[in-house]
Amino acid sequence: MPWVYLDDGFPDHPKVVAAEAVHDRAPWLFVAGLAYCRRHLTAGLIPAAMVPTLVRGFRPAMLTGLLGAGMWDEVAVPGKPATAYQIHDYEQWNESEDAQRQN
Repeated sequence: MPWVYLDDGFPDHPKVVAAEAVHDRAPWLFVAGLAYCRRHLTAGLIPAAMVPTLVRGFRPAMLTGLLGAGMWDEVAVPGKPATAYQIHDYEQWNESEDAQRQN
């Protein structure tokens, strides 16, 4: 079973505090996004269509908070709306998909 790794200082990290200032549940969307990526082995990539399904009561401000704080990055084709979101530095802090498959 894959695990989601969070630093024990996550709740107080400046990016989390900044995202939370935009919407108090933005950090929960971040955690749900981590779980989605680990479960589906996406290397930190979340299709835009999936974002509203990650948490009950999704509000666009949650996404705005994560983007504004630099916790997620937009992945888009120039001139078109975002097609996906990348969790910032995902592969720096999480096992590769190959390593997860071996566990």
